Amino acid sequence: FGNIKQNKGFRRFMLKGIKKVEIEAGLLAIAHNLNKKAA
Repeated sequence: FGNIKQNKGFRRFMLKGIKKVEIEAGLLAIAHNLNKKAA
């Protein structure tokens, strides 16, 4: 998560609520993994 914060500039979730934050965090993780795969 520190890598996403430092390198991607992620600071706070855009949505409110536990379920929505879980979905947003999942999307961040997917994007991070795809980016690692491409590099």
